[in-house]
Amino acid sequence: MYQKAEEFTREHYQDFLEMNQVIIVSDGAGMGIAREAALKFGETLKIPALYYESEEYIHGPNMQLTPEYAVFFVDTNKNHNRMQEIFAATGRITQKSYVVTNKRVENKERVCSVENQVRNEITPLFTGVLFQYIAAVVTEEKNQFQCHPLFEKFEERIHCKTKDYKRIMKEKEKKVKRMRKYVVAAHGRMAEGIRSTVELIVGPQENLICINAYTEECQDPMPEFQRILAEYPEDEVVIMTDLLGGSVNNNALTLTREQRVHVVTGMSLALVIGMLMSDQEEDTKTAIEKALAEAREGMVYCENIEAEELEDDEF
Repeated sequence: MYQKAEEFTREHYQDFLEMNQVIIVSDGAGMGIAREAALKFGETLKIPALYYESEEYIHGPNMQLTPEYAVFFVDTNKNHNRMQEIFAATGRITQKSYVVTNKRVENKERVCSVENQVRNEITPLFTGVLFQYIAAVVTEEKNQFQCHPLFEKFEERIHCKTKDYKRIMKEKEKKVKRMRKYVVAAHGRMAEGIRSTVELIVGPQENLICINAYTEECQDPMPEFQRILAEYPEDEVVIMTDLLGGSVNNNALTLTREQRVHVVTGMSLALVIGMLMSDQEEDTKTAIEKALAEAREGMVYCENIEAEELEDDEF
């Protein structure tokens, strides 16, 4: 649907830029999207935007139509084509009438269609995309971010968000921007082997870096650690090493003066996969504890397990 929204917006770009008043019409589950679309257009495009149920629309609101009106129809009702008929009738007054639908239609002029057979109750998950996309493009193109100067007087009395909204949003933005990078570092070529096996199981991992310490390519791991931190100054870095008390781990520990650096030792394949699969929005310390717990559960003396308990796994 996103691709269709892009194409549809390009096709009607001029008309969308010139919209001054909008009506959105739907029925059933689509009424939620009609309401949201009207709200979004009013908020971002700063134009009057109303929404109606289809039968409600033809009992009065349609009488105000002129060729300058833009009217959008959301049609996902499989039981009849009443909405298409109302759309066609509206087209006799204004050429700025459009349909977003998941139904097969013969005449595709001014129709944004993605044919599928999903239940009507689920259609709002994709029919709203077009309205969100139009709002984003038109707002950006017309640089319509500023409200009337008097709006500040309104906000002095009434706030639609909490007082600490800006602070919370800044913290969230900072958290989103700070992604995690993962480093596997070990003596010899163990790290390279871990990464190779991980990528065999879960596919290429661009955020996984390996350090083959004390080899020809890396005679000293510390400069490599420092290079990684300098290359990703905004990211949290999780360093997984092979041996507690080993020189690789000791080098890594000196970097934990920076709070964004986390060191875990006793590296295993399960631990590395657990970290890579962790939720990026989750606190890093929590993600590490979860991955460690899962890795420990996978360490089992198999002599104590009955054969039938073992699962047949490709790996």
